[in-house]
Amino acid sequence: MKIVNANYSPDTFLPEDLFICAFGYESRSFHLFSQARKKLNNRNILVFVFEELLAARSNTETYDDLRMTYEGINFKRSTYEDYSSTIGMIMDFVKEKREKGIPIRIHIDYSSMPRGWYCRLPSAITKVLQEDDILLFWYVDGLYPDSYINYPSAGIHSFTHFSGRPTLRTNSKRLHIISLSYDVVRTQATISLLDPDSFLACAAYDSRNGILHNNVIEINQTIISHANMLISLRMDDFEFMIAKLCEIASEYLSEGDIIFVPDGPKPLIFAQSLIPILLKKEGVSCLHIKRNNRYFNPVEVMPTENIIGFMVK
Repeated sequence: MKIVNANYSPDTFLPEDLFICAFGYESRSFHLFSQARKKLNNRNILVFVFEELLAARSNTETYDDLRMTYEGINFKRSTYEDYSSTIGMIMDFVKEKREKGIPIRIHIDYSSMPRGWYCRLPSAITKVLQEDDILLFWYVDGLYPDSYINYPSAGIHSFTHFSGRPTLRTNSKRLHIISLSYDVVRTQATISLLDPDSFLACAAYDSRNGILHNNVIEINQTIISHANMLISLRMDDFEFMIAKLCEIASEYLSEGDIIFVPDGPKPLIFAQSLIPILLKKEGVSCLHIKRNNRYFNPVEVMPTENIIGFMVK
């Protein structure tokens, strides 16, 4: 699997391309869809709808409303936790189009998808792609509310092993790479529960907008002060982010197991989740945090025109 940066423009979409996205409570979940449907055939668009999350929006759109409004588009009901059947539906959708025997281009907007979905899609979809096919992932950068200092915590329900293979050596040191986000309470709880021997703090930012990075660094100062090192990565350069994280994991692997704990902006979560898959080295693994729905409060995120993309070959 090879990953390279992709630049977005309105001309990115061609009529016979495939487009896959998810609708939730964030306004940005509709942003790229509204641009894609102007160029694509409706039958080539697949949209997953989280009905319970749509209800959190200020309007009253339902699944049936969407089907009536956007006639001919493939809509599917789904839930946040149900990655298995969702990926199955995506694979069926791709295979159906693949049977035509001509090269295909697949666009996936993962801006409002759960990490359990989008982090599994590169490995799943590349199994059915042919040499001339193209797989593109897009992320619409969001405009977060000003009250980031009081950002609500999503809490922690559990940790799940996502990728990679730990050594299971009891005498081996463990270096955790902990991602920083606005949810400082959850990050602090993560460190407390995992009790790492040592950890690196990792933050991501868009070079076109430094506000997010400054805010994250400011509110996570206590955590950063206890870290071995702070790593700041440009999430609008996904290819370099992957290369840098692979380099860090390889450098520290001789000292013990490397465990990625992704959080924060989705491109950072995506990149860290892929590292064990790309490196294929024993001792490099990734844990996913499952949020606690009892404490989760939807936060409206408006779209910006910053769209980050990469291509999987």
